[in-house]
Amino acid sequence: MTFAIAARCAESGRLGVAISTRALGVTARCPFIAPGVGVVVTMARTDPRLGPLGVNLLKLGYSANRTLAEISASDPHVEWRQLCVIDRDGNAVARTGSSNKTWSGAVTDKNLVAMGNNLKSEKTAGDMAKAWSGGAKLAFAERLLAALEAGRDAGGQNGGQNSAGLVIYDREIYPYYDLRVDAHDEPVGELRRVFGLYTPLADYYYGRPGDPETYGKEFGYSLLIALSAIGCVQMGSKRQRTPVWSLKAMIITGLALLFPVAAGVTLLVVRPLWTPLYIGFIASLTPLWALLAWAVFQPVDLLMKHRILAKAEQVRSAHPDLIVIGITGSVGKTTMKTLLEHLLKSKGAIATPERVNSEIGVARWMIKLLEREPADSTRILIV
Repeated sequence: MTFAIAARCAESGRLGVAISTRALGVTARCPFIAPGVGVVVTMARTDPRLGPLGVNLLKLGYSANRTLAEISASDPHVEWRQLCVIDRDGNAVARTGSSNKTWSGAVTDKNLVAMGNNLKSEKTAGDMAKAWSGGAKLAFAERLLAALEAGRDAGGQNGGQNSAGLVIYDREIYPYYDLRVDAHDEPVGELRRVFGLYTPLADYYYGRPGDPETYGKEFGYSLLIALSAIGCVQMGSKRQRTPVWSLKAMIITGLALLFPVAAGVTLLVVRPLWTPLYIGFIASLTPLWALLAWAVFQPVDLLMKHRILAKAEQVRSAHPDLIVIGITGSVGKTTMKTLLEHLLKSKGAIATPERVNSEIGVARWMIKLLEREPADSTRILIV
């Protein structure tokens, strides 16, 4: 019920597995890698205990063939398993138990095992192996993921896929890549998306533990640029919501534009011949104009906030039976708010709209809602 590609990079010695299946969280149970030593993958009706056993045998110097024979002999239910081993020299072997009836099998080569069970056809494993062979010029991680995509495109497994993962080790005890999609309608496609976001930062995250000072200096700006670019791509593809363009932001922006225009017009009247110099000088003061706009608006902003909060308190006090449920946290607030609103809907519960979560935003929403409610009405507000 799974298809995977396990491989060793002949040039770098990196070891990796790309895998997908119908069950959830496949990456937590199937691939086992010891950097510089070898790979063990256990699939079908998997027994995750076989992975560490095989890795330990490889660490003792056992070959891939011998390791596979030993872990197979140790398992009384081995005919329900599908196993593969690649050792430090790139020797690759696989075993598919006889209880795996729907097409199940493997393609093995030097540094490679492409295998699967309960597949639509042998084409899934065959196309993974072909994609691997044809991708010799690709980076190791890209080559693995492209092979997994080829398996999916060839039909994947019966019943489709819900989870996928990519795990790669170099020489350190921690992974170079460990990307997982544990529950998704199209996990291989989602893995590709996550891979695209992570790859620009992979070297930074991998190198930083051993040399934080150097990597901090060398990659600090690159990291900032990469994250900014990722954010722009996400917003452009509508995967990330754009920032809220609030009234306050519009006012401050307007003032920040008004000030340099006013200064420019004034200087132009006083010294019209110096116009080119004025433009450059005024433009160089952009941060100052923004700061000045913020400072000018602050007293007005504070006064407005005070009036809104006072009004909200007055409206709230007119509804003594009102129940307010507040939700705080870093993540999951909207989900919890929606769930509570659904559960308490019969009792008149109503939740704040999307993006209304600041003190002033909630106060304005409460005023608008409660001003038209009878004083003796009972409601549950979820904010």
